[in-house]
Amino acid sequence: MKKIILGVFTLCLFTTLAFASQAFAQGKPTVLYIYGQYCGACKRFEPTFDSMSSKYSNKFTFEKEDYDSSRRARELHVTETPSVYILDNGKVQRIKDPFCFYCG
Repeated sequence: MKKIILGVFTLCLFTTLAFASQAFAQGKPTVLYIYGQYCGACKRFEPTFDSMSSKYSNKFTFEKEDYDSSRRARELHVTETPSVYILDNGKVQRIKDPFCFYCG
């Protein structure tokens, strides 16, 4: 079940990135991945995030931040990990994750 849910989240993230790359014509938006050091879902998602950062590096800037030491996590009021945001020209869009119910 967890693999299916992770797959759905990955598909959702790829679809969102494909749409956002066309929608944000000015500059390179930032994809911010906030993870928890002891979060199992974060560890399973990290290789996927790394793969996406390679694939879309020409259209996005990718950043990872640890939840415990992230200033932006506090500013964005992040309450769960993993969390992924697209930041562009002062706009913040959270990519909803369907598997947050079993991550810390």
